[in-house]
Amino acid sequence: DDVNGQTVTNQIITPDRSSIAYTLDRTTTAASILVSINGLVQIPGVSYSYTVSGNVITFAEAPLTTDIVDVRFL
Repeated sequence: DDVNGQTVTNQIITPDRSSIAYTLDRTTTAASILVSINGLVQIPGVSYSYTVSGNVITFAEAPLTTDIVDVRFL
């Protein structure tokens, strides 16, 4: 997909049910990604679903092994 001349890419995270932090393919910010779990868009922020620091996304609670976690880099 092409947004404003930039290609939108995605990364699928495979949860292990115990980890809350996962390494992303690139350095980014919470405002530069769209995260969905099982098709439901997550809200960024400490009081919500996740935060991002550099290339690490940290979830408020560990996703289940059956969850499909999709990160789209915008």
